Amino acid sequence: RLFIRKAGLPSSLINAPRRIAAFQNPDFYEKQRLRLSTACIARIICRAEDFPRHVALPRGCVTGRSRSNSFSASPRSA
Repeated sequence: RLFIRKAGLPSSLINAPRRIAAFQNPDFYEKQRLRLSTACIARIICRAEDFPRHVALPRGCVTGRSRSNSFSASPRSA
């Protein structure tokens, strides 16, 4: 996972990485197209995790982040 520290960041910059880890749920739109109930189906799937000090993104988002001009990722040794 990729962790982004929240300390000192405005909420708009905290939410930007979350948007990278979110995508539309195809099951929701399929059920909606068939005019079935979508009451318990999420429209958006978000794979980001919110921790008190960090936002965690799946490691597959690193490629998406590198394509985005908003952020740059650099590895850090533990």
